[in-house]
Amino acid sequence: MRRSRNDCFDPLRAAIVHKRNGNTDDAFWLVFMFVHFGKHARGGWRYIREIYGRFGEGGLWDWASTSADVDRFEPGFTRTPRG
Repeated sequence: MRRSRNDCFDPLRAAIVHKRNGNTDDAFWLVFMFVHFGKHARGGWRYIREIYGRFGEGGLWDWASTSADVDRFEPGFTRTPRG
């Protein structure tokens, strides 16, 4: 079975990479989402991946985008997929 690129997403590994590259804000943002959502038994990191990836709508909800436009971010944050 071939794994998709999405299957490889790991918010903690991504946070480490961001921290090492000096992007502390995104590192902490990913850790926050890790703590908030955790790893779903069936969905894995899907919830964090979908939110961080703007539900596939282009771009990222990284810390800079999120903190600059909380009103636009919030509806997506509360519409997280189930199961």
